[in-house]
Amino acid sequence: MPPAVFTNRHFIKEIFLCTVMSVLILFNSSCIKDIIPEPTIADFSYSGALVTGNSITFSSSSTNASSYSWDFGDYSSSSTNTSTVANPQHSFGIPGDFTVTLTATGKGGTNSISKTLHIQSTAPACRIVEEVGSSIATATTWKSCHIYHCANFVSLNAVLTI
Repeated sequence: MPPAVFTNRHFIKEIFLCTVMSVLILFNSSCIKDIIPEPTIADFSYSGALVTGNSITFSSSSTNASSYSWDFGDYSSSSTNTSTVANPQHSFGIPGDFTVTLTATGKGGTNSISKTLHIQSTAPACRIVEEVGSSIATATTWKSCHIYHCANFVSLNAVLTI
């Protein structure tokens, strides 16, 4: 065979292979997604009263994440300060400001978000009382409440300002 014929066949074969590969890449979008994955974006919300001893539920709303790493910023709680589940619960033992960080990881990389929670002391039990003659009768007891200001003890009447 003359060398020119071999070169032409080789050239035609290369053009055909390049065309076939181009068509496959264009029509196979999953191939493109594997090459350039969607970015991983971390986000979360939380629910529950922000008081010491209360269990707060954290919910990841991260996109394109397959693993999670939580840091509750509560170094007084030692080993329970972190979690690797998507939606953990945590109780803060002391009052203060705590920075909670979620790091989400997926095919699109790693992304973190932090939010600061202000944890208050557990409110003490409160009682509303009323004066009846010379004795005090208990009207209601609550497990937790805010601290209210009582003033103006005039005669046998007490004023409760809420």
